Amino acid sequence: MPGPCRSTWTSRSAEATLTGRPRSSGAVNTLEGGFFLDPTAKTDEAVRSVIATAMPNMTTSQLDELAHEMYTSVFDGSQGYADQGSRQMSINGDTYFYCNSLAVNEAYNGAAHAYEFAVTPGVHTQDIACTFDDPYSPSALAWARKTLSSLGHNQLYRLRLP
Repeated sequence: MPGPCRSTWTSRSAEATLTGRPRSSGAVNTLEGGFFLDPTAKTDEAVRSVIATAMPNMTTSQLDELAHEMYTSVFDGSQGYADQGSRQMSINGDTYFYCNSLAVNEAYNGAAHAYEFAVTPGVHTQDIACTFDDPYSPSALAWARKTLSSLGHNQLYRLRLP
């Protein structure tokens, strides 16, 4: 199960009824948080330290809640991650991208639109070539570029491999 922001973001994406142009648009990639991973953080305390460094304004209780309640160190797959690295990716993706997309949407009373780019591997910035129809992007992503350009930027959807 993904983190709380990603779960909310995904469920709202599925329920959205779209009309008109968005006031703000954005995109997230499936593995956004991987780009910001600290591969040396292999323990709970090391991950907590990485979070504390990245988010210095968090109180101790907020940090404890994030590290020990919201993103527990249970690595059986039930949390959507299998080790400390994928746990960090989930935390990073949610806190830096999914939660911010939700905040923009709430600021515009639900009138902001975005999409999740879930084309493997789905890392940070991978969507840009497809979103802006870059003719120099790999031909393997040609179908994704075509799909994005045909849908336009005023829709909310999840792009998945066929």
